[in-house]
Amino acid sequence: MNQVQIIVLDFGSQYTQLIARRLREHGVYTEIVPYFEDIEKIKSKQPKGIILSGGPASVYEEDSYKPDSKIFELGIPILGICYGMQYIAHHFGGKVLKADKQEFGKAHLEVLGGEKINFISFDKYKIRQNEESILLLWEDSVRASHCFLKESDIIEIKDEVKEGLSACDIFMVAEHDGRFLGFIGCIDNKIEMLFVSSKYFNCKIGKGLIKCVLNDRSDVIAVDCNTQNNDALSFYQNIGFEIFKESKTDSKGRNFPVTHLRGKADKIRENLKNIKEIIISKSQIFNNVKNNSIVWMSHADRVEEIPQGFVELAKSGNTHYCAIANLDKNIYALQFHPEVVHSECGGDILENFAINICMADTSWNMNYFAESEIQKLREVAKSGKVLCAVSGGVDSSVVATLLYRAIGENLIPVFVDTGLLRAGEREAVEAMFRENLGVPLITIDASEIFLGKLKGVTDPEVKRKIIGETFIEVFEAEAKKHNENGEIKFLAQGTLYPDVIESVSVKGPSKTIKSHHNVGGLPDWMKFELIEPLRELFKDEVRALGRELGMPESMLIRHPFPGPGLAIRIMGEVNKQDLDLLRVCDSIFIEELYKHNLYNKVWQAFCVLLNVKSVGVMGDNRTYDNTICVRAVEALDGMTATFSHLPHSFLEGVANRIINEVEGINRVVYDITSKPPGTIEWE
Repeated sequence: MNQVQIIVLDFGSQYTQLIARRLREHGVYTEIVPYFEDIEKIKSKQPKGIILSGGPASVYEEDSYKPDSKIFELGIPILGICYGMQYIAHHFGGKVLKADKQEFGKAHLEVLGGEKINFISFDKYKIRQNEESILLLWEDSVRASHCFLKESDIIEIKDEVKEGLSACDIFMVAEHDGRFLGFIGCIDNKIEMLFVSSKYFNCKIGKGLIKCVLNDRSDVIAVDCNTQNNDALSFYQNIGFEIFKESKTDSKGRNFPVTHLRGKADKIRENLKNIKEIIISKSQIFNNVKNNSIVWMSHADRVEEIPQGFVELAKSGNTHYCAIANLDKNIYALQFHPEVVHSECGGDILENFAINICMADTSWNMNYFAESEIQKLREVAKSGKVLCAVSGGVDSSVVATLLYRAIGENLIPVFVDTGLLRAGEREAVEAMFRENLGVPLITIDASEIFLGKLKGVTDPEVKRKIIGETFIEVFEAEAKKHNENGEIKFLAQGTLYPDVIESVSVKGPSKTIKSHHNVGGLPDWMKFELIEPLRELFKDEVRALGRELGMPESMLIRHPFPGPGLAIRIMGEVNKQDLDLLRVCDSIFIEELYKHNLYNKVWQAFCVLLNVKSVGVMGDNRTYDNTICVRAVEALDGMTATFSHLPHSFLEGVANRIINEVEGINRVVYDITSKPPGTIEWE
């Protein structure tokens, strides 16, 4: 499946790609295009919905970003986020003003009109009493999910369901405001029937019903599922059921193949532990979003008056119109950013929009990405060899593996020892490629070149640019050795989206934060075309891709390491003495994380040499030595991050080891800054 399900129009938010990433988590194939994308191009992709991203502009300014207004004539759902909300309000005649006070950070979302679903147990008398309503729900659900059934089949099976209702020893319904939204019936340890109203597919009602009937069971639960009903099969397998048998006909001998599944109650219950209260909002976009959940605000403007035809869906302490919608036109707007990890139920909100409102397909995954990317690389690189920049980190290793699958020996992987690597990095990289990938790696020792060019340089931007330019120069020199007849046509890099979004505008006007080591392409005088197969993936997606490609886990769990290496973890000038000192400190920190089983619990951990001296006392002597900053963060993708709450006793042990074992360090500090407002790296 490669049809675009959701299109995101980029108005310049630093978080735009997170929207796509959150939706891809749910298997929804999503593309980002600039806000000015031609309406005919949008039409040609036949998306199920459109999302307008946030952005730094103000809608009331003369040169503000505006998409083609014909997007509102496509007849598909539209969601505006932050600037996207303000644009929608402004476009439809609402009033947007500069806020009296800018709002950046956490807020509590008050969903208006949300009500809890009730799960009610029915005895045989209540089943008979409500039989007509139950059968109407069954028919609605079956017509929406069993497209392979003929009208005669539905009539025949309906009579069988009617008989089966009274045979159930456990029967429960999901009810809201006097309406039945779903029901489940069991006989002994088998689910005989589970159906949900088509209006409430993907609202977790089926999961809630199963959780209710499990109670304290510890035995095996069985269920039969029509093999042609792929969505139902995926549903059962995702919560812990496993296929153990298949039949060519159903229980009545009809030519409907049946898949028999079973699962341990404990395992299923564990998978459903996060299904608690199920909330139905007056709009599906807030279904199962708990009241007073935390959301992330980042705006300087506010909607003062909503347009005619729109209603208020939610508010926060500081923002009256936190969410609005025109339910008749299927247009929704949020002032906060559901895509960032700080928004507690943000993923649920985006899932509600894409799957429940847009009815998007959810079959996209890393297997699809790997297959399509390998085919694309074969096509792109068929005219020549590819020089691949290998750092030894997860990103470039996945790129090399992907390329090797695609073009085999036409890949020339080159590893540059910049002199800015961690302790033992070069040896580990060479062994990894030799033993795990079977790829002959070319190693270039360019440490003297890099350190020579960095001598006397203190500005972090200049350091990054020097390192990036030197990378290109070294690659060009190496390429000439393998390119006597012009065989090499391409240069591959492990660029990820967080690299790109912090460096250049990608498919839209995203504002630049800082330049990066491997973003921006090649100088005009180089003859190689740039290949960046991971350019629009996030770190966790790259790891998932690596697993799909069969790479060893040891290569995939490594913490991210920046291309400029330790140069951006030394404040000020970079020299060999400081690099050696930082390597020892960093090794101690990482060693202690492994020792205390904390390495895999943080997203990234490292040390920074601050080059700030302070007075200390060691033994009977006064010292005046350097300071090391210890940094550890938790994140999903690197676009946002929070500092890791490591145990104080652990941090004390790390500090003691560094001060006692590393000459020249007499003070250790721990960085408790999140992103935003800070960045993960110091430079």
